[in-house]
Amino acid sequence: MLSCIYQLVQLTGGTPGATVTSFEHRQNGPAAVCLAKQLWTADGGTIVPTGYRMVLGAAIGSAAILTFGDDGLACAVGATIALGLVPIGTGQICEVYFVWDE
Repeated sequence: MLSCIYQLVQLTGGTPGATVTSFEHRQNGPAAVCLAKQLWTADGGTIVPTGYRMVLGAAIGSAAILTFGDDGLACAVGATIALGLVPIGTGQICEVYFVWDE
């Protein structure tokens, strides 16, 4: 197992994968605007780096937590616009989860 680096990017274009089941932490809240999706099924189109990178060590349990301050991190809204993770160099298998506020 090798250490690896992922960058958080904004993707535009392409075809998003299936919607991932999410869990609502606030009952009776409004419908979600942001949807978690599986891998893109076609080219992601334009990739714009957000400036955030995660360096993961070569060990089980290595982790990175990104925080975005009071204003959060936002991108334009659209059917083919998303935030995604892209490996820099040699990618490794990793498990990812996101928690977001709307």
